[in-house]
Amino acid sequence: MSVKSFQMLWVYTLLMLCVPAGAWAAAYVWLPENALNFSSALPYWLWLTDMGTPPYAVLTTVCLTAALVWLLRRRYAWQTVLLMCALSLGVTQGVKSAMKRGFQEPRPFVTALALSGKVNTPDDFYRLPDNEQNALVYTQMKNSDGSVAAHQADHHDYSFPSGHTIFAVSWLLLAVGFGCRQCVCAPLACWAGAMLLSRLLLGMHYPIDLLVSTLVAAVLHTGLFAWVLPRLPQRFPLVYSN
Repeated sequence: MSVKSFQMLWVYTLLMLCVPAGAWAAAYVWLPENALNFSSALPYWLWLTDMGTPPYAVLTTVCLTAALVWLLRRRYAWQTVLLMCALSLGVTQGVKSAMKRGFQEPRPFVTALALSGKVNTPDDFYRLPDNEQNALVYTQMKNSDGSVAAHQADHHDYSFPSGHTIFAVSWLLLAVGFGCRQCVCAPLACWAGAMLLSRLLLGMHYPIDLLVSTLVAAVLHTGLFAWVLPRLPQRFPLVYSN
């Protein structure tokens, strides 16, 4: 991994960290009524966040993998790009799942339920059966767009860390680590940053979730590009003809 690649990877990482930093600076706290403040934009935020939500995330993965294979076709064999994408997603999502099971932190909308007295503690919410959890979520969002409640009801697992953040930042760092041009990396950075913001606005994550998830993705991709990628061209030599 060249010094320039290392520097650019961490420059973009710092750029992503501006999202949670901005939320802290603005003292942002998710409340049910917050959803009303951007109701006209809700469909767009939900569409954006769904790009990192199964099963739609599969389509996102296929499209971005195909794009990287094509963009890097003169520099790396398709097997190299495909394996790096698979390792990126597999390792980061595996770490995310392990951390969620270990920390078991409630999501912001679950904390809001406890603060409003609908449950005694967030832990009480997670002990309820799914149908009762969903009923509480819809009750909390009764004065807002039902699509937010539907999204929350589908994702009332734990908050920390953010799988959507790791997913989006991983794709950005793959492009940066491979040395893609700024005309590729900059739009990906906007997309990733917007996905991070959507997780805050929809009551799914705290700023700390985004911060740690971004750092986890950055550390893991530094390792992938420093120690894994240099070994792959020997195994998968580039065969390209004009």
